[in-house]
Amino acid sequence: MLVTLFSCRKNEYESGGVLSIVMPMANIKALHIGDDVPLKKEDFEGAFELAGIVISDVDNGNFAKNELVVQNTFRGTVTGLIFSFNDESTNFKLGDSVKINIDNTVLTRKNGALKITGKDFKFDRVTKVSSNNVVTPRKVDLISLYSNFYTYESTLVQLSGMSFEGITNGQPYKGEAQFATESASRYISIR
Repeated sequence: MLVTLFSCRKNEYESGGVLSIVMPMANIKALHIGDDVPLKKEDFEGAFELAGIVISDVDNGNFAKNELVVQNTFRGTVTGLIFSFNDESTNFKLGDSVKINIDNTVLTRKNGALKITGKDFKFDRVTKVSSNNVVTPRKVDLISLYSNFYTYESTLVQLSGMSFEGITNGQPYKGEAQFATESASRYISIR
């Protein structure tokens, strides 16, 4: 008579679950150190989406209809990016929570701004998750903004400790304006 016994023991240290398809925006921004960076899900263990809240306001025309500015918070750090599409849309509003498929796109700096673009990058890659989310700007003084520009780039900020001459609070403005701080008066271009 042949008797075979088998025994199994559960691995108590085994991690369960699957990898997320959503990546932190801060991790993607950190990849750009000067040259364009191709973004492919194979290079990110299958992850291919970025998520966040729309901070561009297409209704008031502060960005082109082919671009979205989206910010998110990951581990206490607020990060934003501009997404530049090959078509136009007015379907995504300030405060919309969105997920964006960035597979086969490029992270590039164009005209001084860090953007995600691509040959076939269209608005059909954007999924609205929810609407009417409250977006609170971070208050920052001009010196901090200039000193830490890349920290604040493409995020919603409210400048404090300064005023624009001849412009009423809350008034939309485009062009060149003179501003004053406690220590200086300068000109700035606003778009």
